[in-house]
Amino acid sequence: MQRDVNALIYAVDVIKAAGDTFLTPFFAFTVCLWAGTVFLEIWKRRQASLAHRWNVDHFSAEEPEMPQFYGTVAVRDPITGELSWHYPMSHRIAKYCCSVGFFVMMGRSGLFGLGDQFKDRCGHPGRDTCMSLLSLQLLILMIVKPFPKFCYDVIWP
Repeated sequence: MQRDVNALIYAVDVIKAAGDTFLTPFFAFTVCLWAGTVFLEIWKRRQASLAHRWNVDHFSAEEPEMPQFYGTVAVRDPITGELSWHYPMSHRIAKYCCSVGFFVMMGRSGLFGLGDQFKDRCGHPGRDTCMSLLSLQLLILMIVKPFPKFCYDVIWP
């Protein structure tokens, strides 16, 4: 029991070192708990009760085709024989590669710095690590937020 408590205290200390105050990890945990579980469960209940009250339990809306979609090549459908617009996969992959390349470049610039004039100045001489602390906090949030859903879906089905 004492080892578990010590491990928990150590984990909180590591997370606390990434924040500005002692309460930052608890705030992050509260936000994850609220956004990940409590709010979604409340919203699902409200949605179900409104669907039952309005008698639209088995309603399914047909969504129209996306108006912003545009095809560049007319392709004959093998089943119906009609012409339909198609956007080639090569164009799609080229756009994805440009987007990923842009975000990798921006991330590299943000993480490794753009020079002295863009250096983090947190007001702590010798500890100019604002970006790394923020990145660590975001990483912790990204890991902790899906954890309750993982527990309910995989561990306790």
